[in-house]
Amino acid sequence: MLTVKKILCPSDFSDPSFKALELANEIAGYFRAELYILHIVADLPPLYYPDHMGFEAYADFDVRKYQMNLIDDAHRKMDSIVREKITPDLKVHKVVLQGDAPYRIVEYSKMINADLIVISTHGRTGWKLLVFGSVADKVVRIATCPVLTVHREDAES
Repeated sequence: MLTVKKILCPSDFSDPSFKALELANEIAGYFRAELYILHIVADLPPLYYPDHMGFEAYADFDVRKYQMNLIDDAHRKMDSIVREKITPDLKVHKVVLQGDAPYRIVEYSKMINADLIVISTHGRTGWKLLVFGSVADKVVRIATCPVLTVHREDAES
C-alpha cells in the first residue's frame, strides 16, 4: 500500500507551479502528510568588466546584497502562498534554498526522505528554458523517489 508522509512541492511562484501546489495540498490532506514547499533562488555570478589591466568587479552593484534581497523576497512570497493556498490544518514547511534548482530539489528530497515530489512541467519560460532545459525533466531523471508531474492546462500534447 502506498504511504505518503512527506511531500515536496517545488515552486517558482508561477501559475503552473501553483497548480502543482494545489494538487500537493490535496494529496497531503488525503494522506495527512507533511507538505514541504521549496523555492530555489539561483546563484548569481559575480559581475566583472574588462579594464586595461584585466577584469575588475563592478563597484556600484552588490551581487551579494541583491542575492539576499531575492532570498528575502522569496520568504515573503512563501508566507503569502501558505496563507492563501494551503489548507490551514496541514503541517507545512516553507524552505528557500540557493543553487541549481533540479539538483537542489533532489538533494533536499533525499535530506527530508520525501515520499513524493509534486512538480509542474511548466514554470518560468523563455530563454532560460531553451538554454538550461526543464527543471521538472531533470528532477524526473535524477530523483530517487516518485515524481508526480503536473501539466499546464493549456499545454500542447
